[in-house]
Amino acid sequence: MHYSWDYAQQVHFPHHVQQVEPIYFKTPRKCYVFGMCSEGTGKQTFYLVDEEETQGKGANSVVSMVHHYLMYYGHGETNGKFHFDNCSGQNKNNVVLWYALWRVLTESCDSVPITVNLLEKNTIISTSTMPNTLTPNGLDAARQWYLYEQIREFCYNDANKDVICPKTTIAKTEVDLTSDVDTNNHKCPSRKQYLLN
Repeated sequence: MHYSWDYAQQVHFPHHVQQVEPIYFKTPRKCYVFGMCSEGTGKQTFYLVDEEETQGKGANSVVSMVHHYLMYYGHGETNGKFHFDNCSGQNKNNVVLWYALWRVLTESCDSVPITVNLLEKNTIISTSTMPNTLTPNGLDAARQWYLYEQIREFCYNDANKDVICPKTTIAKTEVDLTSDVDTNNHKCPSRKQYLLN
């Protein structure tokens, strides 16, 4: 079986078919779209991940979704071909290559325990151990306030407003661009210029 995957363009929401003029230059809430395709069957599976629930578009996210796909939607074959682009941050790196090696070792040897010595200083990796779960960082306070103040008005109903752009419980920090003294009372002669760049 031949598999391929990649990230698609982000989907923003709220989304309007004919983009409303005031929201055109703003950045609404993002939804990442990751697609896996099983070429022989012609079926595609898409993962839609809210920006609050992701670690970004890096190798950890790619491996997590590829692993989920192969566990729940794969065909159980032991001989497969994988195709992906040369994006070094997502695909062409040690994390994805190690995952591919782990799949080979665990899928081809069901009853024999195998350990692999690939790291420096004789570190042993067990093939039965899954990697640690990474928790998403969530939206930072600045992004939450931006969504609430700039995007909330473009949601059609109040239920959507509270899901897409809820009011944050984190206090908003104000930056005084007219002052050359920061909040820690350090003198910064070019603070305004620094913040504007």
